[in-house]
Amino acid sequence: MPCASLKSGLGILSRSEYTRVQMDTHALFSVAIAIVLGVGAAKSLRGLLQHFKNTAEGEFPLTRNSMVHAATPGKKVISIEAHRGANCSRIVFSVRDSLGHSTPVTRVLVPMTVSGLTTVRQSVAHFELDAPGDYELLATGVTPDERSFRVHIHASHPLALVAWIIALVLSAVGMIGAVIVGFIVAQTTGP
Repeated sequence: MPCASLKSGLGILSRSEYTRVQMDTHALFSVAIAIVLGVGAAKSLRGLLQHFKNTAEGEFPLTRNSMVHAATPGKKVISIEAHRGANCSRIVFSVRDSLGHSTPVTRVLVPMTVSGLTTVRQSVAHFELDAPGDYELLATGVTPDERSFRVHIHASHPLALVAWIIALVLSAVGMIGAVIVGFIVAQTTGP
């Protein structure tokens, strides 16, 4: 078989050897894509958390009246952080500026909820400010048991929030898909 030794000496692969090398290349490529998308998912998660950190206007205990300093005008969201099982639906908020003019506060139709092990943070209302400055946040319906709750005020940038969430979901789904494809390709090549 001088032809077979000549082929292997020249680096020419048989059809089955070529298919195996091609499948191994596809598996490695899938792993590389999964790594890149994993890094993308981590950066998206970091960006989402940074978005929440950068939009924070204030955090304070829930009382009947609190002073809030708004650095920028625009839409603000009121969230309540409470222990699991707490009912915050009867608390009603209102906002007044330093001259006593009232700003309309609207309840959130679909509240965004972030759950931890022992606490839950839920967006409950939003309002629009025309100018930066100091505002008084009034809460009615607060019971003494609810004074351990915390109120968070955030500037609302819904498009940026949606973009970070979409980036996170797409990169995570792509990473999982690349891992599955790499696993399937690795299984078909065998040992």
